[in-house]
Amino acid sequence: MSAYISKSITGQVQAFFVVNDASEGLPWHRTGTMLPEAPTLEKAIQLGAFDHDIELKPLFLELDVGTIQMPNRVAVIDKQDRKILGSVSETFALQQRYTWAQSLRPLIEDHGMTIDSGGLLKNGKTSWLNFKTNQVADIRPNDPVQNYVLAADGVTGLRSAMLGRVSIRTVCANTEAAAMSEGTMVKLKHRGDIETRWEMLVQAYACSFEADVEKWRAMANQYVSTAQLTEFIDELTGKTAEQEKRSGGTRDKIIAAFEGGIGNTGSTAWDLFNAVTEVVSHSPGKGVNGAMNALDSQWFGSGAKQIARAQAILVGGL
Repeated sequence: MSAYISKSITGQVQAFFVVNDASEGLPWHRTGTMLPEAPTLEKAIQLGAFDHDIELKPLFLELDVGTIQMPNRVAVIDKQDRKILGSVSETFALQQRYTWAQSLRPLIEDHGMTIDSGGLLKNGKTSWLNFKTNQVADIRPNDPVQNYVLAADGVTGLRSAMLGRVSIRTVCANTEAAAMSEGTMVKLKHRGDIETRWEMLVQAYACSFEADVEKWRAMANQYVSTAQLTEFIDELTGKTAEQEKRSGGTRDKIIAAFEGGIGNTGSTAWDLFNAVTEVVSHSPGKGVNGAMNALDSQWFGSGAKQIARAQAILVGGL
């Protein structure tokens, strides 16, 4: 096994490092530098730039009549490069990234998980680590799904401290269950003693993906007709084929992935679910940070919501 670490053009860790089989080449985002071994927690803190101290400073607004201090607002600043990450209210409880990461140690020592990937997103506003568990299940013969635990934290007030579960289809690296779905993500707001509450949450955390495995196996036994395929996409997108044709959309991508996506047979609800997850999981985005923005969406944003919605529709029955 080997690992990759992706960096921004400024040299600061901006994207992620990920454990991966070197024979498979670079991950889907097509960036990164190979490392000789998977990181320990201490190494992950270093690689992820979680060891940068962050501080809160008064926030000022420059006007024509002079400079005034903003009431009830403070700036969030990276002490190492003096970069302003954002602003928060005076009641915001800051959790240093390295304290957040160190508190995840029980996932390794008590639950036997290993670090699979991690880093920064949103120009340093979000830190995250993904842990591989020993839970894996075949949905159908030679089609396994691996369970992971995802931890994330924000330093600008736009993202809570979060701990939840994601599952990845091995054959094509699709994210099957977004951490936002089905209530699997536990969140803590940055109020009061966030560090103590976060540590208690990690120590008490338990995850299970058996319920999702049952749902996915049921999907693998559910045949999808042409009419059902159309009805599903209409409900998922909220648009008919004619409306989407005028506005541009993902209908054709979903159909193509359903019929010929990696590991798909174009016949079952499981193929259809994986068509959605393939479109979401392998959309590289645009620009320098496109892949990282796509990853953020896939786990925390619109992509995660779309995956959750697809599962809810298919579980409810076509």
